[in-house]
Amino acid sequence: MNKVSLNFHLTENNRKIAYKKLEGKSTEEPGIIFLGGLASDMEGTKANYLEEWCRLRGNAFIRFDYSGHGRSEGIFTDGSILTWSEDALSVLDNLTNKKQILIGSSMGGWIALILAKKRPQKIHSMIGIAAAPDFTEDLMWDNFSKAENIKISKHGVIEQNSEYSDEPYKISKNLIFESRNCFVLRDKIELNFPVRLLQGTSDNDVPLNTAINLINHITCEDAKLEIIKNADHSFSTKECLKLISSNLLKLLEKKPEAFNLLNIYSEVSKINLEKVLIEMSGKEYSFVKNKLADLLVSEICPVGKKINKLMNDKAYLLEILRKGTEKARIKAEENLKNIREKVGLI
Repeated sequence: MNKVSLNFHLTENNRKIAYKKLEGKSTEEPGIIFLGGLASDMEGTKANYLEEWCRLRGNAFIRFDYSGHGRSEGIFTDGSILTWSEDALSVLDNLTNKKQILIGSSMGGWIALILAKKRPQKIHSMIGIAAAPDFTEDLMWDNFSKAENIKISKHGVIEQNSEYSDEPYKISKNLIFESRNCFVLRDKIELNFPVRLLQGTSDNDVPLNTAINLINHITCEDAKLEIIKNADHSFSTKECLKLISSNLLKLLEKKPEAFNLLNIYSEVSKINLEKVLIEMSGKEYSFVKNKLADLLVSEICPVGKKINKLMNDKAYLLEILRKGTEKARIKAEENLKNIREKVGLI
């Protein structure tokens, strides 16, 4: 396995951003960008899983650290949704040359929506995983105590415990106040591409109501919310990761009819659909049709041969007819007997 090298990109705002870019084999299919959550980095479970998935399938993939996160330069408490969305926009503008599928986790879901509004022509589709738009206000500021509000306004930072790290979150004044310039849930969100939202019922950070509120604000016709029982905020179990890649596969399919053929191929061949899609990656539609036709012939021909053999064995067919006739006679006599008893003829 070839390891994807670490690189750095200098943004228009002079911030040095660490990133890893996997070059894709397909020139037609969109690339994929993973947008991480607050205080996370690009080495998380979902990012690594998606990179390996893209490697196997031949898709271009980019993951990166926002400024003040991971191996990017900057101080975390200096950042906000405004600065981190600028980082993401610079990655989109400078490190890609075709449409992208945005996969945003938690805060990354908010940033994905900002990119979609700023560069709609560059977005193919979007997957939001426990997406948390406007969380700095709706899930933080509005739920802080009066003492916390005063402290962050006066001292610039408060700390909150995190279930994902031994170190507490440092919630800065910048994060709260600058992010107010980036709200997306205060108006309808007009998008012209497919959107898939995945939300767990056991998410202790982003409530289910946030996902419902978001799907109701999105105006595009092809927007779907999938609620996963017992999934938590990390959304990193084997089942959750497969659900992400399953949605990704469907978004990558350019022709619904092609996806139907692949489903049939998977059912007939008894091969997992995800493996079939990887096997057929980059193949022409005609290739898929011919492959399915060959498979169907190989499955149907033995049945045809068996039928022809039976049709040529007249003695065997007559014996089947005799047995069938005898069974029908016995059943008919039983039914007639029951009828006679009911109408009083016996």
